[in-house]
Amino acid sequence: MKLYTKIKKTLDKYGAFWAILFLIITGFNALVFFPFPKTEKKAIIDNIELETRWSIGRYRNFDYKVFVFYIDNKEYTIFQTYDDETYDYLKGVEVLLTYDINNDISKIVYDGEVLFYYNYINKFYKWLVLFILSLSLCIWIFIIKAKKIVKANKKTENDDIEEYFYDNWSIAKKNSFCTLSYISKIDNSLKRIKITNDEFISAKQKEIGLEHFS
Repeated sequence: MKLYTKIKKTLDKYGAFWAILFLIITGFNALVFFPFPKTEKKAIIDNIELETRWSIGRYRNFDYKVFVFYIDNKEYTIFQTYDDETYDYLKGVEVLLTYDINNDISKIVYDGEVLFYYNYINKFYKWLVLFILSLSLCIWIFIIKAKKIVKANKKTENDDIEEYFYDNWSIAKKNSFCTLSYISKIDNSLKRIKITNDEFISAKQKEIGLEHFS
């Protein structure tokens, strides 16, 4: 039970931060792997180079390698998967390329043979599911916090009520509005009437009783 309480307090304190952070990360990755419309074209590859690029991570920077295909002074890229991977044999030959708006190559066909194919849709679906879960978590935390705020406001309002109970009647005061409640002897129903502030003070100090209002 102590562990549950500790986890609950941690989620109450940091849950919103982590939920929003996961929402941003999953949303960004879903956008990266979004299946943008693809373009196909036949082109002669002018040059191919293997480049090392850097990316900034949360805890450390890391590098990755990409093959850069130069075609008509434009760059098209493929991530290097294996250390011995090479496409130098495609220099100066005509290939059929499939690429997206970011010029990321998803398919290379040479002489009727598929030399490279990468389907981003599976990764997109994985990140999309995680994004939806993160969004649901954010909404859930928001609802919980909203309920707590409403509950706290109601508690504050109730704290402002000054109320006193006697045998078969009671008096209450809220924002200078005073009332008296009692059980009617005629029909045994609850009655409520408005009284003055002076009457409230007198009844509070037991200087007057229910018979005063009869």
